[in-house]
Amino acid sequence: TLKMGMQGGESTKTLDPALAASEVPFQVNKAWGETLIDVAPDGSLDLRLAEDVSSNADATEWTFKVRQGVEFHSGKTLTGDDIVATMERHLDENSQSGALGIVQGISAMEVTGDMVKMTLHTANADFPYLMADYHLGIQPNGGKDNPTAGDGTGAYKVVVNEPGVRHAFEK
Repeated sequence: TLKMGMQGGESTKTLDPALAASEVPFQVNKAWGETLIDVAPDGSLDLRLAEDVSSNADATEWTFKVRQGVEFHSGKTLTGDDIVATMERHLDENSQSGALGIVQGISAMEVTGDMVKMTLHTANADFPYLMADYHLGIQPNGGKDNPTAGDGTGAYKVVVNEPGVRHAFEK
């Protein structure tokens, strides 16, 4: 059992990672969701939903190999289409995503088997690090159907969501 008392858990908060703007939603979303990449304490890339990442020579095309056998809490298997749909949702200005500035550099995306290729407008050698942004939790169909469902691939499933009061999870 882990109990945490934190500031920033207003009753207006949501499980939508795009709208996370304070410590409580950040921690809650990290419990139920995962990003393609995380950043390890030593500053290196920590592969999460991507099991490999590579780029072309000028860092304008990035390819992420999707980790196989990963399931969302709802039972749906993670696919490259979920990753592309997540980025598309954050690219939509109507989503009000805190990651819009990060994903605006993406000009095209395509899925081939278990590979997701993202083409950038300009070269960016740090692009994999940007994919670790806490807003970019991968959701089924990118969260387009219900971004507040708390349906992710993280270690814990949301069982109680009472913003401003408490959140509870099961392993």
